[in-house]
Amino acid sequence: MPELLPEAIWSGLADDKRACYDDDRIDHHSRLLVVQTPTIRQVITSGRRLIQMNKNAHYGRCGLMVSGPARTGKTTALTQLGKTVEVIHRRRHPNSSSDIPVIYITVPPAATPR
Repeated sequence: MPELLPEAIWSGLADDKRACYDDDRIDHHSRLLVVQTPTIRQVITSGRRLIQMNKNAHYGRCGLMVSGPARTGKTTALTQLGKTVEVIHRRRHPNSSSDIPVIYITVPPAATPR
């Protein structure tokens, strides 16, 4: 983990050095794992179950609704569900490198772009 520089030292770096330092810290943080909270596990379990149920459904497909206050991990939970489903698909179908994962999402009209 790159050492966190004090503000005075960081602001005194040359632009290119500051950019490299920032890139190193962002790279480090992008490799951190997501903690499997009970909510994330529940979304993954429910999502996988619904995918199985909908696999052979011709009509009346079931959906998953994830709601809650802002900054509670809804997007993170859905991202983890997507990653889990893709990993399972790639393990079951090792020659599927050209497959493109697709998800269909509906949101209420008043929802934010996020």
